Amino acid sequence: TKSLERIAENVRRRAEAEASMLLREREMKTELEMWKGEAERMRGDVMEGAKRLNRLKEVFKVKVSEFREACYRMTGYKIELVDGDKYRLRPMYAGSEKDEVLIQFHHGQLSVLATEFVQ
Repeated sequence: TKSLERIAENVRRRAEAEASMLLREREMKTELEMWKGEAERMRGDVMEGAKRLNRLKEVFKVKVSEFREACYRMTGYKIELVDGDKYRLRPMYAGSEKDEVLIQFHHGQLSVLATEFVQ
Protein backbone atom coordinates (compact mmCIF):
# COMPACT_ATOMS: atom_id res chain seq x y z
CA THR A 1 0.00 0.00 0.00
CA LYS A 2 2.85 2.37 0.74
CA SER A 3 4.30 1.80 -2.70
CA LEU A 4 0.85 2.42 -4.23
CA GLU A 5 0.59 5.67 -2.28
CA ARG A 6 4.04 6.71 -3.53
CA ILE A 7 3.08 5.90 -7.09
CA ALA A 8 -0.20 7.80 -6.71
CA GLU A 9 1.70 10.80 -5.25
CA ASN A 10 4.19 10.74 -8.15
CA VAL A 11 1.32 10.58 -10.67
CA ARG A 12 -0.42 13.49 -8.92
CA ARG A 13 2.80 15.57 -8.90
CA ARG A 14 3.45 14.84 -12.56
CA ALA A 15 -0.14 15.76 -13.44
CA GLU A 16 0.21 19.04 -11.53
CA ALA A 17 3.56 19.74 -13.19
CA GLU A 18 2.08 18.99 -16.62
CA ALA A 19 -0.93 21.23 -15.93
CA SER A 20 1.38 24.00 -14.76
CA MET A 21 3.53 23.60 -17.89
CA LEU A 22 0.45 23.72 -20.15
CA LEU A 23 -0.78 26.85 -18.38
CA ARG A 24 2.65 28.50 -18.74
CA GLU A 25 2.78 27.47 -22.42
CA ARG A 26 -0.61 29.15 -23.03
CA GLU A 27 0.57 32.27 -21.21
CA MET A 28 3.76 32.37 -23.28
CA LYS A 29 1.79 31.96 -26.53
CA THR A 30 -0.50 34.82 -25.50
CA GLU A 31 2.49 36.98 -24.62
CA LEU A 32 4.18 36.06 -27.91
CA GLU A 33 1.08 37.08 -29.88
CA MET A 34 0.97 40.35 -27.95
CA TRP A 35 4.63 41.09 -28.83
CA LYS A 36 4.06 40.10 -32.47
CA GLY A 37 1.19 42.60 -32.60
CA GLU A 38 3.35 45.27 -30.99
CA ALA A 39 6.18 44.61 -33.46
CA GLU A 40 3.73 44.87 -36.38
CA ARG A 41 2.34 48.15 -35.02
CA MET A 42 5.86 49.54 -34.60
CA ARG A 43 6.78 48.42 -38.13
CA GLY A 44 3.76 50.36 -39.39
CA ASP A 45 4.82 53.41 -37.37
CA VAL A 46 8.31 53.25 -38.87
CA MET A 47 6.90 52.99 -42.39
CA GLU A 48 4.58 55.93 -41.76
CA GLY A 49 7.48 57.95 -40.33
CA ALA A 50 9.61 57.15 -43.39
CA LYS A 51 6.81 58.30 -45.71
CA ARG A 52 6.40 61.52 -43.73
CA LEU A 53 10.16 62.14 -43.79
CA ASN A 54 10.29 61.65 -47.56
CA ARG A 55 7.37 64.06 -48.03
CA LEU A 56 9.11 66.64 -45.83
CA LYS A 57 12.35 66.23 -47.80
CA GLU A 58 10.50 66.82 -51.07
CA VAL A 59 8.70 69.89 -49.73
CA PHE A 60 11.95 71.25 -48.28
CA LYS A 61 13.74 70.68 -51.58
CA VAL A 62 11.05 72.59 -53.48
CA LYS A 63 10.97 75.43 -50.94
CA VAL A 64 14.76 75.80 -50.93
CA SER A 65 14.74 75.94 -54.71
CA GLU A 66 11.98 78.58 -54.65
CA PHE A 67 13.90 80.60 -52.05
CA ARG A 68 17.14 80.46 -54.04
CA GLU A 69 15.31 81.55 -57.18
CA ALA A 70 13.60 84.42 -55.29
CA CYS A 71 16.99 85.57 -53.90
CA TYR A 72 18.47 85.41 -57.39
CA ARG A 73 15.68 87.52 -58.87
CA MET A 74 15.66 90.03 -56.01
CA THR A 75 19.41 90.51 -55.62
CA GLY A 76 20.80 89.44 -58.98
CA TYR A 77 23.05 86.88 -57.28
CA LYS A 78 22.84 83.09 -57.25
CA ILE A 79 23.61 81.85 -53.74
CA GLU A 80 25.24 78.44 -53.29
CA LEU A 81 26.49 76.69 -50.19
CA VAL A 82 30.14 75.83 -50.84
CA ASP A 83 31.21 74.46 -47.47
CA GLY A 84 29.60 74.19 -44.08
CA ASP A 85 30.11 77.91 -43.48
CA LYS A 86 30.99 79.36 -46.92
CA TYR A 87 28.63 80.69 -49.55
CA ARG A 88 29.28 81.57 -53.17
CA LEU A 89 27.42 84.47 -54.78
CA ARG A 90 27.46 84.65 -58.57
CA PRO A 91 26.13 87.75 -60.31
CA MET A 92 23.31 87.33 -62.80
CA TYR A 93 25.37 88.99 -65.55
CA ALA A 94 28.71 87.39 -64.71
CA GLY A 95 31.27 87.50 -67.48
CA SER A 96 32.96 84.27 -66.41
CA GLU A 97 32.87 81.46 -63.85
CA LYS A 98 35.48 83.34 -61.81
CA ASP A 99 33.09 86.23 -61.22
CA GLU A 100 32.05 85.28 -57.72
CA VAL A 101 31.91 86.57 -54.18
CA LEU A 102 32.77 84.14 -51.39
CA ILE A 103 31.29 84.84 -48.00
CA GLN A 104 32.13 82.99 -44.82
CA PHE A 105 29.71 82.95 -41.90
CA HIS A 106 31.69 81.67 -38.93
CA HIS A 107 30.76 82.03 -35.24
CA GLY A 108 28.22 84.72 -36.06
CA GLN A 109 30.71 86.79 -38.07
CA LEU A 110 30.27 87.49 -41.77
CA SER A 111 33.47 87.84 -43.84
CA VAL A 112 33.95 88.50 -47.53
CA LEU A 113 36.79 86.33 -48.78
CA ALA A 114 39.29 87.44 -51.41
CA THR A 115 38.50 86.42 -54.99
CA GLU A 116 39.54 87.90 -58.37
CA PHE A 117 36.08 89.38 -58.75
CA VAL A 118 36.14 91.10 -55.34
CA GLN A 119 39.58 92.62 -55.81
